[in-house]
Amino acid sequence: MLTKPPKSNGRSGIRYSLPLLLCLLAGCATTSLLLPYPAQLLPIREQLVHGDYSRARKQLSRYLHSRDRLLYRMERGRVAQLARDYPASIHDFAKAIAIFEQNEEKARITLTGGAAQGAALLTNDNALPYGGEPYERIFVHHFQALNYLFKGDREAALVEVRRANLEQKGALERHERELAEAESLDRERAQLEERDAFSSLRSAAGRVKNAIQNAYTFYLSALIYESAGELNDAYIDYRKAWEIFPDNPYLQNDLLRLARRLGFSEEYRRLREDHPPAEPQEPGPDEGDLVVLLEQDFVPFKSEIVVPLLVDSHMEQLVALPTYRFLPHAPSPLRISLEGKRVGETRPIVEVEALAAKALEERLPAMMARQALRFAAKRELSRSAGKKWGEHAELAMEILNLVTEQADRRSWLTLPRNAQILRHALPAGRHQLHFTDGRGSGSVEVEIRPGKMTLLHIIDTEGIFHPDWIIM
Repeated sequence: MLTKPPKSNGRSGIRYSLPLLLCLLAGCATTSLLLPYPAQLLPIREQLVHGDYSRARKQLSRYLHSRDRLLYRMERGRVAQLARDYPASIHDFAKAIAIFEQNEEKARITLTGGAAQGAALLTNDNALPYGGEPYERIFVHHFQALNYLFKGDREAALVEVRRANLEQKGALERHERELAEAESLDRERAQLEERDAFSSLRSAAGRVKNAIQNAYTFYLSALIYESAGELNDAYIDYRKAWEIFPDNPYLQNDLLRLARRLGFSEEYRRLREDHPPAEPQEPGPDEGDLVVLLEQDFVPFKSEIVVPLLVDSHMEQLVALPTYRFLPHAPSPLRISLEGKRVGETRPIVEVEALAAKALEERLPAMMARQALRFAAKRELSRSAGKKWGEHAELAMEILNLVTEQADRRSWLTLPRNAQILRHALPAGRHQLHFTDGRGSGSVEVEIRPGKMTLLHIIDTEGIFHPDWIIM
């Protein structure tokens, strides 16, 4: 805290105000408070494209005890999964889940964030510890389930998908309550909706009903239940996935196939009327199912936009807000072939960029309201500094305010941009599969067993493929 010097003049204002400014800048230069988070992650994503996993993990490890440790744990867990180091990925995601749970407990105890809230009021939202988005927490459980599957622990995988499904249900209930309580933010929402600069954000966000429900996670859950012989639970989750993403033909086939196998004749009839595909296909007696889970590219960065802050219809200050600026993006299908013959191509089941855009769109009005509070606090601080230590101190505080006006651009940036699926029956035996998405190609040898499901998980980092498979 600043203390008043013995004499109040311009020189003493510089003497006491500039050290405060320089101290803050030096302390924050390597964090997202002043260095935008996408700038920190861009070299790490480039390292992942080239397979330099150890270097990426080493860089992320520097921040595991920072206020954004949740974010870095999620990134590091994903890096380990890309490297197929499942024990390390399990460790990092378990730490991330624990942080989510600790944050929930803190929220029950107090409604304030103490020093972090105060710092955010005088600097920017990056001073707040990163708390994560609901869709990110769901993906933590989703990826953790995959980790356990590839370690051969289906029971632990079932626990994780159950936790993911409970989180989707709980987050959706909280989301509906928050929307009902958001009437006080109507003015900020109206200001933002008029801005053309948010048109790309609104367009992407409009592709999903909310930022929580994830058909890909429900589909993985259904696959695990089916492999465990729990067909009723599998049917329930196939149906939940279908309600979110009804146009995926593989999902339609799975839902119809189980409805018929379970004897849900009336349900089967209604499903055929709503989405009349071909008769659902079942593997033959000497066949098994190949199930492909494709995670493609990286979710886009948030960018920064400067908009006027209006108070009583008058512009008071320009403020920085995050947004997404990306062109409409159609997922590239992965075409899979066997011995020169086409097996099929993947089809989308979730657009992660749309979930991210929707989450940001829903948070923007509250961000704008905080900006109004922040503007008032910064203005009062500048005036107070001027009165106590002179015009030079006031100028130093104005510079500080300008330098710290940064949008919060943090988000989990090693998530895929979209996920796609394929399911196809193949003869039993070992097969060399070839695949391409038009930008890159790869191959992998898999084993198919009669009556079993072979799960092929492919992570596509901008045309470079990272495949692994397991028999479920």
